[in-house]
Amino acid sequence: MNDQLIEELVGRAQSEGLQLTGVDEMIISLSAKGLTTGEVQAHLELDPL
Repeated sequence: MNDQLIEELVGRAQSEGLQLTGVDEMIISLSAKGLTTGEVQAHLELDPL
């Protein structure tokens, strides 16, 4: 995901009144670093109790 696409998606979300949460920002950051969807998902999963 390139920076221009991220800026466009964030701009659209904000123009529709949506606010990014910490999780949203983390997903965008991980995607921008080149992680795949599966890698992002694995990063966000919590260990079961």
